[in-house]
Amino acid sequence: MTLLNASELESNTVVRATVGVLGGGPAGLSVGLRLAELGVDCVVVESGTEVFDGRTQDLYQGEANGYWDLTATRVRQLGGTTNHFAGQLRPLDPVDFEDVGWRAGTSWPFPYAEYAAQFPRTEELLGLVPGRWDAGADLTDLPDLAAGDGIEFEPIVFQYKAGSFAGRHSAALTADGPLTVLVGANATAVRTNPEGDAVVGVDLATLAGSELRLEADRYVIALGGIESPRLLLASRDTQPTGVGNSSGLVGRYFSDHPEVRGLPLLAVPGGNLWDLVELEDTGPDGEVGVATQLSVTADTQRRAGLPGIHVRTEIYPIPFPDGPVPEGVAALLNPLEPPPEAIVTLAVGFDATPNPDSTVTLLGETNELGDPLASVDWRLHPDDEQRIDDVLRALARVVAMSGAGRLGIDPPGGSWVDVVTGGHHHMGTLRMASDPTAGVVDANGRFHDVSNLYAAGSAVFPTYGHANPTFTVVALSLRLADHLARQVPAGQVPARQVAS
Repeated sequence: MTLLNASELESNTVVRATVGVLGGGPAGLSVGLRLAELGVDCVVVESGTEVFDGRTQDLYQGEANGYWDLTATRVRQLGGTTNHFAGQLRPLDPVDFEDVGWRAGTSWPFPYAEYAAQFPRTEELLGLVPGRWDAGADLTDLPDLAAGDGIEFEPIVFQYKAGSFAGRHSAALTADGPLTVLVGANATAVRTNPEGDAVVGVDLATLAGSELRLEADRYVIALGGIESPRLLLASRDTQPTGVGNSSGLVGRYFSDHPEVRGLPLLAVPGGNLWDLVELEDTGPDGEVGVATQLSVTADTQRRAGLPGIHVRTEIYPIPFPDGPVPEGVAALLNPLEPPPEAIVTLAVGFDATPNPDSTVTLLGETNELGDPLASVDWRLHPDDEQRIDDVLRALARVVAMSGAGRLGIDPPGGSWVDVVTGGHHHMGTLRMASDPTAGVVDANGRFHDVSNLYAAGSAVFPTYGHANPTFTVVALSLRLADHLARQVPAGQVPARQVAS
């Protein structure tokens, strides 16, 4: 049996494996599934079970400092936050891996080609249409998307496939084999040797009061961009600043994707720019949505210093069935012109500038298990306000020049930074870098200062791109699993062990 509930194990049980993974979301499960394919013994430990539980979810309590409620922005359940995500998926682009001028000094420490090599398997695990990322062949009658001053836009493709990652792979997670999934077990401390440079075990606890222990040759922390740094910072037995934190960067560079919502657009009927918003169903049973969105070109990002974006649209008839035209749209109307047939509001998601002053730290308060709570202080970089404004003004010019309509771009209260929301994407807090002083983990996801500890998930992102992170989370996890499998000595036949 490869799916175990910790409540069925006796207290003080030691669970042993070649690779121990903390976190049963898409990152941890992708590592485990790939290692199982390669015949490597692995245990994935998850706090929740297959069914959502409010008491378990409440372990995520903490201080949000104006960010999302920490018990609502992620899900503590097998499958992680894919249990309630919308399924918008896209890889990062090559420019996202580069040291471009607007975020100078930050790039990924391995080539984009290594990342792209994982696309076929990532698409398979996520149930996507293979290779369906190019919008050019389908859009042949678009207007000129140049906004002037060297700023150009282009259509890009997102795929949509909602649903729990664990549910999609339930058969593999319950089949006999080298993968064990241990649910209902909460990681409470990462234990190291006295020098702090190797993990010797992880303390686990159940809500029923049992205490367990995970022991492995190598460990992967895949608890998300908030919980991963929280656990490491709270594990202070041998290192007063926490495990893996000799750089002082654990919990720094926290980011989400800033998003501006509700931009009012006076749409001109028949404007062909809105061919971009068509959604098609594809895949063997029509179960995958494929849609184009508007984005800033990579050359514009390099040349004009603008971040990557994607533009989503919502179209409403006029008049609204339940009321008048919103004030922001009415202000755009020329009383000498006939009223439009529809309005569109736009939502624009942005890449963000890495900011070391945006942090996850610890509170003095604790949860039911005695774990210190997280405090999230999401801060955009001081330059992001101007970049957001520059992008929106360029977008308004393109909309006008295309003949599609007029876009309202005045920020409520005078500041975009004060009104942006996040996409529930928790990134950057265990950032990847070749230089140990510039990051927490190396190009393979291994902690610079802990020889047998690795990280998976969006916490390792050194740059963020504008695309939702789940596709990249799975791709990087598969790459990490391949690396870990190569560390297993040739001829070794691992065996799972559960001992009292």
